[in-house]
Amino acid sequence: MRLLFLLTGCATVWVGKYQLLKDNWERDSEELKNRGAFELKCEPKDLSLTVLAVVYPGKGPNQPKQVGVEGCGHRAVYVTSDHGWLLNSSDLAPNPQYSPK
Repeated sequence: MRLLFLLTGCATVWVGKYQLLKDNWERDSEELKNRGAFELKCEPKDLSLTVLAVVYPGKGPNQPKQVGVEGCGHRAVYVTSDHGWLLNSSDLAPNPQYSPK
């Protein structure tokens, strides 16, 4: 009974097709935007995040395990680890379709 109460008290948010724990996503998205801003040489406000995979596919409120970060003509993918978010892949070259404002 206590477990049910704890689970129902957790706020969630939908990010794309995934239902995530709100507090965790707010923390993760801030960290990912800060990392992406540094590595992609882009302001955090100019970055968009896409959850690509979650820890427990097909189950209720979840946590992201793979997130795409895009902005300023660059794309990168980060994966979660015991040590935080790690850069998994990046295009490192400017996107030719990107034109600065």
